[in-house]
Amino acid sequence: MARVLVKLRIFPESVDLDLKELAKNISEHLPENSKIEGVGEEPIAFGLNALLLLVSMPDEEGVMSKVEEAIRATQGVSEIQIISVSRAR
Repeated sequence: MARVLVKLRIFPESVDLDLKELAKNISEHLPENSKIEGVGEEPIAFGLNALLLLVSMPDEEGVMSKVEEAIRATQGVSEIQIISVSRAR
């Protein structure tokens, strides 16, 4: 089955939030067969950093929605932006 890689920018609720811990919490909430392939940080403004995640998931209808719902339901997440979507090789 084909897989999709999605790059996401996740804004935390607070400047003081530990982004590594947030990534770990998100990983625990992801649907089955979805996983974090890469983690990074991006400075935004005034000490706020966004969490950058590269998430792989099956190329099936509805999976992206489940991943977004799982991330939004994670404590500490304020907003999500999808940066890119591509097929995994």
